[in-house]
Amino acid sequence: MPTNQINPNNNYREHLESNISNLNMEKIQNAITRDGTPDPDHDPTTDLTNLISLLKTIASIDINNIPSKTSKELRSRIHSAITTLTTPSSRKTTTNPTPPESYSQEISNQYNTLYRVAAPIIALEMQRSPNIESTQSKLENELVTVKKTRVECEQLADDLKKLSIDTVIARQSEHFANEAIEHKDSATKWLIGVAVAATIIAAIAWFASANTPAALVQGSMSLTIFAYAPRFLVLSVAFYALSLCARNYRTSRHNYIVNRHRSVALSTFGVFAASAANERVKDAILAQAASTIFSPQPSGYSVEQAEPLPQATAVELLQRISPK
Repeated sequence: MPTNQINPNNNYREHLESNISNLNMEKIQNAITRDGTPDPDHDPTTDLTNLISLLKTIASIDINNIPSKTSKELRSRIHSAITTLTTPSSRKTTTNPTPPESYSQEISNQYNTLYRVAAPIIALEMQRSPNIESTQSKLENELVTVKKTRVECEQLADDLKKLSIDTVIARQSEHFANEAIEHKDSATKWLIGVAVAATIIAAIAWFASANTPAALVQGSMSLTIFAYAPRFLVLSVAFYALSLCARNYRTSRHNYIVNRHRSVALSTFGVFAASAANERVKDAILAQAASTIFSPQPSGYSVEQAEPLPQATAVELLQRISPK
């Protein structure tokens, strides 16, 4: 059948489903109640429920493959049953208080007649439909595949999380490495400054020792002190420069060692995290890495500067989280 052609069977099934859904069950129940039933042991609503269930079953199957004569008979029985259900009314009247057939009996007859015609058709179409067990097996396989995919997605999410942590720590390690290189270069420059200042002091000391005055300038102590004041000033500046260069050299060298240590510590984080036995150990290592990144460090500029509070080591963290 071409894709742009409407299947008449589908239209009929939709029409039947629409009629079933539009049934006024309250009116049908009232009509059954008014007429009553000649058999007190039989519940008339049972045939009503069975008739509606049978109609729904017919609407769910494909009747294209049945012979045309049988199809016409089936449609005729369906139309008759739908007409009975869509026009509920009591068969009792003032002129005929005891009709030969009540409304509930009419529903029972419609159900019995439709069942005889539809039962073989439904059984055949059910046999032609795909095997339920095969369909269930396919669904179970699909469910296993979905669960496997979910596990893989969760594993992928965990891997991405670990990768993001490793990336952040690697960037911090690179940052500390660059800081260490800068402080190392700065320490080298200050060391050259120390050498230059020491050379100037040595030159001034040699010049002063080689040109010692034999006597006071013009016999005056004040003139002699005034004459030697520039030498003392230059010598004082040279000593201050030597002290400044030495202090800055010590500071830069200290910061180089600290940042180098942090860089090496963070660069080995991935190795320790990958070899960790469980999540608790990984959390402890991550906590130590965070401590390495965020803990303050002494500048090293002042000898009397207070050291920061000691941070917990990875071993101490492991001992804290270990079960007692």
